[in-house]
Amino acid sequence: MIVLPLRTLLRAGFLFSVLAFTSLMNSQASANSATNLKAIDSPKVTIIIDDVGNNESRGLRTVNLHGPVTLAILPERPFSAELANKAHAIGKEIILHAPMENLRDAPLGGGALTSDMSSRRFKSQLLKNIESIPHLMGINNHMGSLLTTKHLQMNWTMKILKDKNLMFVDSRTNPKSIAKEVAMLYNIPTVSRDIFLDHERKTDYIAKQFEKCLALAVKNGNCLMIGHPYPETLAHLEKALPLLVKRGFQQQPLSRLIEQETLARNPPRQPSIDNVTPRQLEVSFKDL
Repeated sequence: MIVLPLRTLLRAGFLFSVLAFTSLMNSQASANSATNLKAIDSPKVTIIIDDVGNNESRGLRTVNLHGPVTLAILPERPFSAELANKAHAIGKEIILHAPMENLRDAPLGGGALTSDMSSRRFKSQLLKNIESIPHLMGINNHMGSLLTTKHLQMNWTMKILKDKNLMFVDSRTNPKSIAKEVAMLYNIPTVSRDIFLDHERKTDYIAKQFEKCLALAVKNGNCLMIGHPYPETLAHLEKALPLLVKRGFQQQPLSRLIEQETLARNPPRQPSIDNVTPRQLEVSFKDL
């Protein structure tokens, strides 16, 4: 590979041409990217199903739901690893449904994370939970209406997620949750829930919440809904999801939603010749 000295390239006027072309291409790429993001497109719907792992038959129905539904799997449950493997095998995304202390003192089951734990015990349990579920791309909170308001424990959580290169979904079980804010401080890819699908296990209520999410998607471009493997919820989704495309909607994987949210918060910087060093300006024939 022959590298021409910067001085020689400048004499030939070649460098300016390369920079001008590169700048133009980068500008066009950035413009196209921005246009694609802002383009009026089909509204997107992202779906997470929580509490997977306790029941095999309902878990399998969840795995087989239409489209890129994300499974939030509880740790230390009898079918957690099995369902994670089966979901992953058909392209579904997997997150840990991390049990976190709540304001109602509701039982959390195995893998619980509570505010009375020492730093060492808390981190050890979270790591154990993460390692128990294969194919993880991130976590969300199971319950957690108390713990997600605690600065110390949320910092412990996000430090581990940062080290493990995992994302975080704030289920927003408490409007005072600081979890997403702390995740953003650690530059962790993060989103928060828009709609709970089945806070009430009634067919009419679930249908109403589903339509509410679609309306939000029309308004905002996307909507993230969270449901549970209740028979009523699964029955509605089994009917409704295959019809989304005909209704003008698209199912969107959680990873894609997070990518879009992260890009919106941190748009790419426009290239500037003022920031280019002489070393970066060296051009080789191989690169052209």
